[in-house]
Amino acid sequence: MSKDKSKEHIELSAVTYPTNNQAIIILPDGSKIKLDTLSNDILFDKYLFKLTKSNIGLFEIENIASNNSGQASLPIKIVNPRGSTTLHFKLADGTHVWLNTQSSLSYPMVFSKQKREVELSGEAYFEVAKDTAKRFFVKTSQLTTEVLGTHFDIKAYDDEAVSKVTLLEGSVNIYYNKTSQVQKLKPRQQAAVSSNSINVKNANSNDVLAWKNELLSFNDSDIQTIMREISRWYDVEVEYGNITDDRKFSGYISRNTPLEDVLKILHKSGINFKTEGNKILVF
Repeated sequence: MSKDKSKEHIELSAVTYPTNNQAIIILPDGSKIKLDTLSNDILFDKYLFKLTKSNIGLFEIENIASNNSGQASLPIKIVNPRGSTTLHFKLADGTHVWLNTQSSLSYPMVFSKQKREVELSGEAYFEVAKDTAKRFFVKTSQLTTEVLGTHFDIKAYDDEAVSKVTLLEGSVNIYYNKTSQVQKLKPRQQAAVSSNSINVKNANSNDVLAWKNELLSFNDSDIQTIMREISRWYDVEVEYGNITDDRKFSGYISRNTPLEDVLKILHKSGINFKTEGNKILVF
């Protein structure tokens, strides 16, 4: 596609974005603990659990409470804010979770005797520890995913019209919250859940899990989709001028790439930008 050079435009000021935003754990009483400040094991006597940080950055949560304890059903919430890197932690049942930026996971201090249930907002990749006596459920605003022991990714941001579940290993059942519709996935399949339907297609696991390796991946994506990802990763606000560009973009961008360089790459495709503070105008 040819471009009118007279219309090319990019103004980049020194875009500021947080470098110290890190994941936090919110305790039942509302108090918050920054996970990056932990250097040793911490025992929370009041809530009967221990938090450990390994030398490779893995956070482990170990329960000391029992199912009969009055503390068992109290909620814990782990929040990974905008501008933060991927967080890897292990739940008390042995399940590994990778939490993307602008995402949170809530769950009880101790899972019940019947099931293991967590609530997700945003995106996470799960490697669920097998327990035939306790199925594992992930609830989002649109859907509930049921597994025994499985590897899968769920992307369910509030500002996205479609939620996606991608299965890497094992099997899952997806329950659409608004109806009684149930969808079973096979490995390397992805279910896209919108306000009125569930569509299943084959998926490229490398593209789906690129974020886990600190990469932005785009596959036939429009500029609005790309800017939503950039907004989360760099913690910037995005506004749109009079833009009617309907082109699609594909490729990978390392998260270590300065934001100014990312915008310059997109500008080469004819998208115009102006930045001020932590705001980006796209036009």
